[in-house]
Amino acid sequence: MRRDELRDALIRDLEAMRYAADRVFRQYDAADPANRLVTAELELRWNRALTRVAEMEAPIAAHDCAAPPRSELSAVSFVTLANDLKTVWQAPTTDARLKKRIVRAIVDGQVHGAVAQGVGVALYEEVVYDEAGQILTASLTDYAVPRAGDAPLIKTQHLEVESPTTVGGFRGMGEGGTIGAPAAIANALVDALAPLGALAHENGSIESPHGHLKPQ
Repeated sequence: MRRDELRDALIRDLEAMRYAADRVFRQYDAADPANRLVTAELELRWNRALTRVAEMEAPIAAHDCAAPPRSELSAVSFVTLANDLKTVWQAPTTDARLKKRIVRAIVDGQVHGAVAQGVGVALYEEVVYDEAGQILTASLTDYAVPRAGDAPLIKTQHLEVESPTTVGGFRGMGEGGTIGAPAAIANALVDALAPLGALAHENGSIESPHGHLKPQ
């Protein structure tokens, strides 16, 4: 399903005009009714803004009537496409622009998963034994791993630089988050405890006037 770029542009213009009309209305509503000159000018601007909104709604409605019906894909359809990515990639309708969007979506998924794994290493995951040497975290019931709700909101930015040492210029994308996330959490902890005189060591422990905080 391709995006209707013309309709998207019209919708953006409509939203901008509605915002402008709403702002003029708020100015008119806040004006002193006793100042008739100001209120009359603001009322005139408001009516003009509403007219522009109505004029923009008409071409959108005409575009929707002329455009072919858009097929709505269900969640199952998306899963089917994801499981058959090779067919989607080789389809005649999949142009270079769409292929780039697919690659970026895959990269985003790898980065998000890697960051979640890094957060788990820093805050959740730990192998625990009892005094007799019996492991207490032998299954995922006891061994804590981050879930989707535990991961922070992640915003990715793409910087496309081909690798000079690989065929095709490909680069791996799954490792960065696992390395950066624990370090970011450790730095945040050090910054938070710095006013208390805490110092970080290379082994991951933090020394404070009250003793050592040991890494997991």
